[in-house]
Amino acid sequence: MTKNVSVLFTDQDDAALQYSFVDAPSWLQLDATTGAILGLPGNADVGEVTIKVQASDGRGGTAIQNLRIAVRNVNDNPVLGSIALEPPKLSQGESFTYRIPSGVFSDPDLLVDPEETLTYSLHSAQPGQDVPGWIQLNAANGTLSGTAGPADIGDSRFVVRASDREGLYVEQDVVISVE
Repeated sequence: MTKNVSVLFTDQDDAALQYSFVDAPSWLQLDATTGAILGLPGNADVGEVTIKVQASDGRGGTAIQNLRIAVRNVNDNPVLGSIALEPPKLSQGESFTYRIPSGVFSDPDLLVDPEETLTYSLHSAQPGQDVPGWIQLNAANGTLSGTAGPADIGDSRFVVRASDREGLYVEQDVVISVE
């Protein structure tokens, strides 16, 4: 964000004005000479904030303006959390249900955008390979399930993708071992 507050103040003697914040968030900076306000808000700063800017002519004359700034959210990429996906090891013919734990995937926008959601999908681990057909994923709640058959003995490799509303995503490789 860039804004210049010098246009909000005048001095009747045409003295050079000095600008300062009376009240402002820490992510904003003000050039005392030019009146340029610069800032880069974070997700925690989304919403409206009122700042107070003071102009001083250096001879005791001051004026204060209140400015209201609306900080809008921008879409951020989902991110991997600190927890890895670790489905259970299976025996042939065994069924499983595994809910993706909280903390595997996250999105900074979930904290500030009530409309934001993550949906889940399966993808092949290698180009040209298919996702193992015996594994299903509930896209809305992130539950993996399936029954390993005789042809599924060994390691089944695939990728779980977490996507936000605007299509940004993050992926994690997964291996399910069947004995």
